[in-house]
Amino acid sequence: MKRRRFVAAVSGAVATAGCAAAFGSEPGPIVETEFSISERSDRGTGFFTEAPDREDPPAVTFSPEENRVRVMGKMEVGMPCREAVLNETTYDSGADELRVRVGRSDVDDEICRSIPSIDAYRAEIEFEDTLPETVVVEEEFPTDIDKTTVYNPTARAGTTDPS
Repeated sequence: MKRRRFVAAVSGAVATAGCAAAFGSEPGPIVETEFSISERSDRGTGFFTEAPDREDPPAVTFSPEENRVRVMGKMEVGMPCREAVLNETTYDSGADELRVRVGRSDVDDEICRSIPSIDAYRAEIEFEDTLPETVVVEEEFPTDIDKTTVYNPTARAGTTDPS
């Protein structure tokens, strides 16, 4: 099984502003980010089977007991030279929003562009305190970006939605 994993301690790289809110602790900062892929050759094993289909939006789950957000999806990358990569993970304290940008490694090779391949990816982001209210996942493709926004159900619990 081919599986790659990327771990980054990004607590110093993610800026958070302000103090704890008067009615609870402020989400963030990000403590650790883990990113791994499971390639088509892993079909039937690992998390390739757990990730949503390529045509579906990525799945976002919140684990308050672990202070973790998990993002899983599938994207076409082009084989054998490309693979899904984590381009960016940022937290905006003003918007209480985690942004996860997934793309594919860039290789300028005609063979790589002509052979389709699908990678399943999993990003796990651990927060120091509470989880963000919103997660935006952006999947970058050569011609566009697919954006998925998911709201944390526990962050909205007890709030009144004016709409």
